[in-house]
Amino acid sequence: MTDTTTNLNDLIETLHDGCNFYLDALAAVDDADCKLLFQCMANGKREIAADLAAHIVAQGRGVSTATTLAGSLRENYAKLRAALTDDKAGRYIAELEDTEDRILQKFRGYRVEGRRRADEGK
Repeated sequence: MTDTTTNLNDLIETLHDGCNFYLDALAAVDDADCKLLFQCMANGKREIAADLAAHIVAQGRGVSTATTLAGSLRENYAKLRAALTDDKAGRYIAELEDTEDRILQKFRGYRVEGRRRADEGK
């Protein structure tokens, strides 16, 4: 597998983590506004992952359907914390920022790596 394919699959797995987080939150809350937010966020992550997957498929490579270990641990932690409170929507919203930060950090990391490689190739 090429570095690009590996990196894209890593991003896809991180997006799967985010999508799963939002789908869990969607199932756990009763507030209609929160449900709409969580559904939109899950859909967005799914669409980005599908776009990245299209690039991998175009290269004749295999696309990951997995999630990350860190994402699975974070998901279980969020579920546990939500179970311990009456304000499930508030608990998931509090975890939302961490989920988005993790995805953003992963994308930024690969962007910096890509720039470094481009500079080395000059």
